Amino acid sequence: MKELKDTSILMISMDIGLLEASGSGDVIARHQQYAKHLKKLDIIVFGKSNKTENKLAVNFQVYGVGKNIFSFFKAKSLATKLYQKNNYDLIDTQDPHWTGLLGLTLKKKFKTKLEIHFHGDFWQNNIWLNESWKNKFYNFLQSKIVPQVDAIRVVNPRIKEKLITANIYAKKIKVINTPVNEEEFIRAVAEKDILAIKNQYNKKIIFFAGRLVAAKNLIFLLEVVKLLYRKRNDFVLLVAGKGDEQENLVNFVNNNNLEEVVFLLGPQKHQDLVTYFKAAYIHVLLSTNESFGKTIIEAGMTGLATLASKTLGASFIIKDNSTGWLVDINDLDNTVTKLNNLLDSPDEVIQVGNRAKQDFVEHHGQTKTFQKVNDFWQEIINDQL
Repeated sequence: MKELKDTSILMISMDIGLLEASGSGDVIARHQQYAKHLKKLDIIVFGKSNKTENKLAVNFQVYGVGKNIFSFFKAKSLATKLYQKNNYDLIDTQDPHWTGLLGLTLKKKFKTKLEIHFHGDFWQNNIWLNESWKNKFYNFLQSKIVPQVDAIRVVNPRIKEKLITANIYAKKIKVINTPVNEEEFIRAVAEKDILAIKNQYNKKIIFFAGRLVAAKNLIFLLEVVKLLYRKRNDFVLLVAGKGDEQENLVNFVNNNNLEEVVFLLGPQKHQDLVTYFKAAYIHVLLSTNESFGKTIIEAGMTGLATLASKTLGASFIIKDNSTGWLVDINDLDNTVTKLNNLLDSPDEVIQVGNRAKQDFVEHHGQTKTFQKVNDFWQEIINDQL
């Protein structure tokens, strides 16, 4: 039986946080933890970044290939060179689309194992399908790629159920959530740092943290804020993160005179993110599709409750009215009403936040998750699925 310490893995990712330490959350630390148990870990990253390489450990290297029409071919060429040098035991891709296509190409070329991830709710999801013409192409890609892979990791049991219904072999699908370092979020934060944020805005803080991408439904969130601002002016919305939607968000804020209500903070380091969670009144995640919802757990571990849309991920994590609140996707009127009521219910918000902290620390800590990942990799490379 081959051990992980003798195993080399090539990952294909879209997370530029692996190249840029600033604002990368825990993605670097998480993958460094993976590398500790492996002989070799290399990651090829699609995305715009000023860096093309990032050496994160003796056995762990990240390579950037940019984000343009030539990136796929650049990544394929680089992967071929790396494979010839390191003879990887497993290719691990972030999604069943472009990264999955590259993974499948390499699997066939080098006769190696391929694992793909479903970090998003892509399978048989009409909301996601109609978000962009690109998603119709991605849907075609995944329909061809998924049946040919050796293993699939999903972060929600409902996604596994959908794949099984589509005649994907159940044993090769494993439900494993993204590791969340509970110690990072339950730690104490200096009260002066929390007060500094509260005093800066001197209003109740509605907080969003995550990638500024279409799936996070941030224009809808701004529509909610615009209507809520007509009812009251005792709040601000802080948005932490970066992504393709940033320009659209800036334009919406300017065109709707929300400059004194909405503040785009840009990417935040993990330690600063914790301080913002502790300073905030409530966390919001109104995505159109979310297979897990890691920031719900991160916020909850600090004691901050979340109002979320009823995506697969949020519905899996949150017990409605107990460890958070759920609203229908894109239900503008009810979302405004719910958020308005919660702003008038500080005792309820605090109690729900406390319950979320207890529940999430117990059920979503990272130690068990890392072990599940390691066990799954071992099963894959040893033909045990």
